[in-house]
Amino acid sequence: MSWDGVLQRRGVNLPFRDLVKVSRLDPTIGFFWTLVGLHVVVWTVLATWTQPNLPAETLEMLSSGRDFEWGYATQPPLGVWLASTVSLLAAPSNWPVYMLAQICGMVSVWSAWKLGRKFLHPWTALCAAFVLLGGYSCTLAASAFSGDQLAGAFWSLSIYTFYNALTHERRRYWAATGLCLALGFLSSYGTLLLLLTMFIFTLVDDRARRCWDSSWPFLAGMGMLAFLMPHFVWLTKHQFLTVQAGIERTTSFAQHLVQPLSFLGTQLLCVIPVVVLLTPLVAWFSFEEPARNEEESNRDFARHYLLWMTCLPPAIIFALSLLAGPSSGLFAGITNWTYLGVVVLLWGHLSETRLAWRRSLIRIGGAVGLFATALIALNIMLPQIQRQGVTTQFPGAELSQRIETLWANFGYRGQAPIVAGPAHLVRNAAWYSHRGSMRSYADLDPARNPAVNDQTLKQEGGVIVWNLDDTNSPSPAELQSRFGNVSFVNPVDLKWQTDSSLPAVRVGMAVVHPASAQVATTAPQFAPTPIPTGPVNHSLPTAASQFSGASINIPGSTIPAGITIRDNGSSLPVEMGLPSSLQQSAVPAGNGSLSLPANYPAANYPITNQNTPGTVNDSWSSFAPLPPARESQPAAAPTPALTPQPAPAQSEILNGRAGLIEQ
Repeated sequence: MSWDGVLQRRGVNLPFRDLVKVSRLDPTIGFFWTLVGLHVVVWTVLATWTQPNLPAETLEMLSSGRDFEWGYATQPPLGVWLASTVSLLAAPSNWPVYMLAQICGMVSVWSAWKLGRKFLHPWTALCAAFVLLGGYSCTLAASAFSGDQLAGAFWSLSIYTFYNALTHERRRYWAATGLCLALGFLSSYGTLLLLLTMFIFTLVDDRARRCWDSSWPFLAGMGMLAFLMPHFVWLTKHQFLTVQAGIERTTSFAQHLVQPLSFLGTQLLCVIPVVVLLTPLVAWFSFEEPARNEEESNRDFARHYLLWMTCLPPAIIFALSLLAGPSSGLFAGITNWTYLGVVVLLWGHLSETRLAWRRSLIRIGGAVGLFATALIALNIMLPQIQRQGVTTQFPGAELSQRIETLWANFGYRGQAPIVAGPAHLVRNAAWYSHRGSMRSYADLDPARNPAVNDQTLKQEGGVIVWNLDDTNSPSPAELQSRFGNVSFVNPVDLKWQTDSSLPAVRVGMAVVHPASAQVATTAPQFAPTPIPTGPVNHSLPTAASQFSGASINIPGSTIPAGITIRDNGSSLPVEMGLPSSLQQSAVPAGNGSLSLPANYPAANYPITNQNTPGTVNDSWSSFAPLPPARESQPAAAPTPALTPQPAPAQSEILNGRAGLIEQ
């Protein structure tokens, strides 16, 4: 059987044995599956190697919810369901998540290949599908699993099944269209634009308009709505929380230009490679060719249909981005140009020769190599050049391990802690925890975390983390006032995964004790050093030797003038506890220190603090970490509290939190 014979029998339902024979006679079938499988494996390995830490959008989905719900705060539910399944089976391994993103892309490639084979030569249809492998959507965009990536697969399937429904008028195609649209909507609300495009096309095209003469479109729509009804009920009960999370407020007119230009740049990155890679196959374009027979009529309908499905949704999104600015981001995430290659070839006069096919496939392979190089450059080379880490190199696994160790060392071994703080920190900690056991309280915002709130954190306990370089982080005084039973510990330095020479990420930590637990009067020897957080009310001497082993009574204190306050690695702000007059006079002295001028009025100034009042008795040795280069020495006998004495101009003392006091 020749390839022409394969083309003639393609629309016939063949038994399995005949399909095997056809696949042997048509080498493009085996070639397609081999290359698709190879692409999935190679790009999964490449993403796992260059991105040892999952991208932010993937972590957002993975940490959106642990329980089955019909909606979540920041994501439609379908992507979260799949992510939760992967988390349950594979956490904290990254490669299954990357493979899931590649599989979504391959669904789109398969859809383009199947529809292209209806009208194009097998090798030409193969090029029309493989052009996606050399484009943005199946390379860089597929290096992160997201709801938009999943919705793109259902977009492609919906377009394919809707075409079959319009041309064959069979019940199963209409049912499949309704199901794919519903699943796409549960992945991304951008699917609404595809549904709108389909409706408009059935109104303007004569052949498509005939579908309204039957009941199948109505039944498909009713089935889709029935499938989506639980999600609509969830949205109503939660004040459309997911929709609100996807809408950004516009603060300036410039944002109405930034969003369209950003969207336009992404679309050009998808479109230009397709046109360039298919150039060897296209001689010229012709837009007006009257159909002379039924086969040409079907081809003409297909190219008009695909042109509408391919071009109208991006045009609507671009118009919305001009009008709504960042708010259009709710729809702009899907970059679906699955059928662009088929459209280009259907509207062109083709040069279908072995040389043209070979040139096109070679160009596609070269484009895949260029995008692979770009992925390596963005994730490996660029951070080293800029001396700044990227999210895909963040030490998320180490952060999670530190939190689990801290929680266990405080004696809470039977339950996983709630991890709270900035979204990017808590999502990393939650994913890389043991089988994803931690729950996250992102940004300490109850509105965006329906399953966790302040009361839950105070009742069950957890660990609060924050980036010490972030000036917008809540102060320890605010955290203690908000959560009450809190123990602060020294910060941790986390090294970036691919280049340890980059500046470390300094993360502060605090343990919120469960309501049923009592705060230990002394910290575990193996735990990070606790830091006093109440108003310090003791008198500070000027020499460390006078203070070694002395008993500390918190709260209460005064502070002499003419001193340097050294932070010495504390996770609390250096200024915390100082009166405003001292804060205004203090100047940076380097290494996290503040220096007070020697001519500052010699007087005693009370150290004030807004923390929750309370009294904790402990020895100074529990609060001051030993220098790492020295061996620990037995603490001296306690000495009575001393009254403050005038200090030398350059003497250094501890600011009442963590560190050493030196003459």
